[in-house]
Amino acid sequence: MSKRDQLISAAMALLVEQGNMAFSMNALARHASASKETLYRHFGNKQGLFEAIVSANADQAGLLQDFVADNPANPEGFLLQFGETLLRFLMSPGSIVINRIVIAEAASTPELAAILESHGRQRVAQAVSEQFASYHQQGLISETAATSLNIFIGLLLQDSQIKVLDGSINPLGPADIADRAKEAARCYMKLFKD
Repeated sequence: MSKRDQLISAAMALLVEQGNMAFSMNALARHASASKETLYRHFGNKQGLFEAIVSANADQAGLLQDFVADNPANPEGFLLQFGETLLRFLMSPGSIVINRIVIAEAASTPELAAILESHGRQRVAQAVSEQFASYHQQGLISETAATSLNIFIGLLLQDSQIKVLDGSINPLGPADIADRAKEAARCYMKLFKD
């Protein structure tokens, strides 16, 4: 593991432990057994660190993997695999704390929401949309289905992410995640059936 990855891992551990970005770069340096200068050299500032955490989180969650490779002619299988991966990620402690931080800091630090959007959500959405569009090129789904993945996300998430973030429900477990992804994939394919 590179020094940069070690620093990101230490910062993520602090975020989950504290539930906020209130730690100082000095505290992170102590936690990571690094110098403050090393942190600033790698990330520039706390926003740069947050950007690195969001990007690393998406990478480690498998959200950018090639879902088509496992489902070459099976769009529903693609949606099922992607849906399970996305829900597992969104129900993870790291994702929950990142989203809660963005919400809590929205008024004072709106840049965090922009970082999450561009380095997390948009990056994943673009990669997944490009992969899913390959099914249209193969003639397996309509153009509307290929360009409407946000509807699948709505079927998948419903209001569970909001309820987890506000603490009204516990994160979904593996069986609920599998069931939700299967049902969302089935409904999506039925909705766009030619």
